[in-house]
Amino acid sequence: MNNLIAGLDPSSKQLGIAILDKDTGALVYRDVIIANPKNLIMDRLREIIIELYHRRSIFLGVGLVVIERPASKLNFKTLHALSMLDGAILTILWLFNPMVSIEFVAASTAKKRATGSGRATKEEVIGAINKRLGIVETNNNITDAVAVALTGCNDE
Repeated sequence: MNNLIAGLDPSSKQLGIAILDKDTGALVYRDVIIANPKNLIMDRLREIIIELYHRRSIFLGVGLVVIERPASKLNFKTLHALSMLDGAILTILWLFNPMVSIEFVAASTAKKRATGSGRATKEEVIGAINKRLGIVETNNNITDAVAVALTGCNDE
C-alpha cells in the first residue's frame, strides 16, 4: 500500500506537490498551493499550512515524503520561516500518517536526478520531467516537486 512517493517543493509563496507511484513511475497527483503574494511572509505560510491540512488525505498510501531543502543563499528571515513551514508540514504528515518516512534533499540533488546535472535551469528540469513522464507541465513548482520525488525512487 505504501508504494507512493511524495515530493514537496516548499517556498515562502507556494508549495509544489507531486506524488509518484514507485512501482510504475506514474504521476498520480500534482498541484500547487499558492499563497497571496501581497501578504506578509507569516500570513503566506499560514495560508499554505491551512490548505495543506485540508488536503492531507492526498497522503494516503504515501510511504515516503521527500522535501526539498531551502537554498542556503536565502536571507535569515526567509530561512527561519521555511524552517517553521517544514515543521508544520512534518506535523501534518505525522499526525495523519505516523508511519510515513521523511527525507530532505538538496535542490541540486533533485535537479541531477531529473536532468543529469545538479546545475540545471528551471527550464531544463521542466523539459526533462515532461519528457520522462510524457506530460505537458509548465509550472516549475510541480516539476521541481516531481524531481524531488524522483530522488526517493530506486529505478536508476
